[in-house]
Amino acid sequence: MSERPKPRLFYGWYIVAVAFVCNFMVTGTYFYTMNAFMEPLCATRGWTRAGINVTLFVGGMAGLIAQFLHGSAIMRLGPRRYMVMGAAFSGLFFTLMGRTGSFGLFTAYYVALLIANGMFGGITANTAVNNWFVHRRGLALGISQVGMSLSGAVLPVLAFKLYRAFDLPAAFMILGWLLFLISPLCLVVVRDRPEPYGLVPDGRRIDPSGDESAAIAEEPLWPAAQAVRTRAFIRMSLAYALAMIGVVGVMIQLKPRFSDLGFSPAAAISLMSATAFLGAVGKYTWGFMCDRREPPRMGALMMLFCAIGLGFGLYAKNLAAAICFIAVFGFSMGGVQATLPIMVAHLFGRLSFTSVSRFMSLVLCIQNLGYLVMGASVRYTRSYDAAYMVFIACYLVAAWLMTGVRRPDPPA
Repeated sequence: MSERPKPRLFYGWYIVAVAFVCNFMVTGTYFYTMNAFMEPLCATRGWTRAGINVTLFVGGMAGLIAQFLHGSAIMRLGPRRYMVMGAAFSGLFFTLMGRTGSFGLFTAYYVALLIANGMFGGITANTAVNNWFVHRRGLALGISQVGMSLSGAVLPVLAFKLYRAFDLPAAFMILGWLLFLISPLCLVVVRDRPEPYGLVPDGRRIDPSGDESAAIAEEPLWPAAQAVRTRAFIRMSLAYALAMIGVVGVMIQLKPRFSDLGFSPAAAISLMSATAFLGAVGKYTWGFMCDRREPPRMGALMMLFCAIGLGFGLYAKNLAAAICFIAVFGFSMGGVQATLPIMVAHLFGRLSFTSVSRFMSLVLCIQNLGYLVMGASVRYTRSYDAAYMVFIACYLVAAWLMTGVRRPDPPA
């Protein structure tokens, strides 16, 4: 008897790979590279950290509000075409950010970058992955989200070296071209859903002679207006918004934080990179754990660890305390972004993912307060310590909120 051929790799994993690349470049360029660019922008253009934090706040608000509109468009167009356009626009706007000396234009380009980034990262990339997986959703989304934190381990260092080797405009331009190249990648690889290709989520093939309804275990379809009024949505969305206040506030200015604590520029960027790398490990691990344990319980535990990790961050004035901060906070904060889409899909199902995620993006606008808290802290106290104390309180409240999250009964 001849040996049966091994099954080919399920195409959904190619979608995961592209989503990984998209998340890597989206988060790395608009977020993590600011660790390398913030101090040079202040030194060469006469801007202040508090002023740049206002830009980050305005851009973050615009980007998250745009996520609601992106979600509506994706439901009609599908993610593929949207991703192709978004990457091209992002490359253009990021390049322009490096070529202007006007703070107003810099802010305008940053807002445009955040809006374009949402077209091929965030809700769009998550929808593309979610459409291809159900039973292995946690692992698939976890892997795709690893790109977010791994970019923090790579792109700030690359941006730092490009700035040192050339200048700010050249560094922005090179990274802008890398963004632009994602557009043809999405065009060639991304496919909206598995069903048109004779597949169902997770890699099974449809048997025309069998009971197709039994092969496709579809989850309930939630009307968005009904989903957002559930106790699960309210507690979960507020918990993640509070948790993200700490993530965005700490990670976008971690290199300046380490510099203020007395570490050399090279050591500071290395410590920031190590924190982001641990975040990448955490994204995969927390996503994997959500496939095997109740996701809300994992979310509560993760947010508690974030609070403990930031406690070490308050005293990271020597290498030993800095390592404790990196190990605990880095590993835990990585799971916040990774488990958010997993949580939405777990509570409301595959078919309702994009619709419910649109409204999540509106609640997540709260996270942008992290930029203002950091800016106010450094302006009025000459330190980020006060901001870290606020973030610890946010994480503790978020952990408490997640302990009360349960999957709601499906709609009638």
